[in-house]
Amino acid sequence: MTINLLAPKLLDKHPTSDLVELGTDAERAILVGDIIVSAREDRWKAPGELSEAAQIDRQAITTFVRLPANPVDMDDALVHQPWRIKLESLDANDEPPALELCGDVLVGRAADGIRPDLDLTPCAGTEFGVSRQHALLRPTTSRLLVLDLGSANGTYLNARALDEANPVAEVSDGDILSFGGLHLKVWIIEQP
Repeated sequence: MTINLLAPKLLDKHPTSDLVELGTDAERAILVGDIIVSAREDRWKAPGELSEAAQIDRQAITTFVRLPANPVDMDDALVHQPWRIKLESLDANDEPPALELCGDVLVGRAADGIRPDLDLTPCAGTEFGVSRQHALLRPTTSRLLVLDLGSANGTYLNARALDEANPVAEVSDGDILSFGGLHLKVWIIEQP
């Protein structure tokens, strides 16, 4: 459920210890229990709850960047029927391109000779605390998984941390993936 930040009475009813900040400005959100409170309401709703204007035009996306870039790292089954996704930035002005996932994809930021498959530096990855080797997107023929790689600022799926007890999570259409403080909404365009 999403409620506009202009509803301060909800926040008054919850002690500060119940709040998990997903950000500090009007572009981000606060989690109160299981309710995400946001000033940009449509960006934090599940796809079935979005207004028509906020829905992504899946047919309009025709160009995808195939990852991983090295063909040796690609899964043969996924080369012919890859996952096609679009990541929409909820924080930064720049967004990653639409992606075609054919194998494990290293997510991070380029620095010190490290070149992740999905470089979030153009999306203000450094400013939002994205590690150089932050997480791994692992597509299979039936599921899309995300794994934290011991990042300094954590990986979250729908505001739930991936940690030692739960290091892997399944990603679904409309989920919000957070790498440090960078929040990306996942739109699944096509799956195997």
